[in-house]
Amino acid sequence: MGVRPRLVAAFAWASLSLSACEQPTSATDFVDGRVEMSEHAAFSTTLYHEDGEPTLGANIFYLRVAMPDPDVAPGLGRGVPGLDISVDATTTDGSAGMEVAAEVSYQGNGVYRVAPITFDRDGPWNMDFAISVGEIDDSVRFSFYVEG
Repeated sequence: MGVRPRLVAAFAWASLSLSACEQPTSATDFVDGRVEMSEHAAFSTTLYHEDGEPTLGANIFYLRVAMPDPDVAPGLGRGVPGLDISVDATTTDGSAGMEVAAEVSYQGNGVYRVAPITFDRDGPWNMDFAISVGEIDDSVRFSFYVEG
């Protein structure tokens, strides 16, 4: 009886822990607070939008980067300060992308403000984050629809 809940919890954790290479490149509806593990599982990341949902035009996002902790839910680990983070946003078919580089600024508790991210058309988009500190280089992708 005690083994089944652990097995279910392990399966749920594994399904949330796909690497960036295995993450779907097809977009889904945007989910504010969506958690993704980084490609090499160095970080647990959570993406938020300032208004809860991206729109056409300039957008402000917040990326929380935490150390994975098996004792807490994904995304709730200790926030990581002092990271070098860059972002690129492109349509999933590669036909459009960012024309202005976004500024990334640390807000505290592992949260980084990312702005502006400008979407010039509706449809499926990828947001690719490169995250590094010291000898650690990792990345994470979030794919979602922007509606016009």
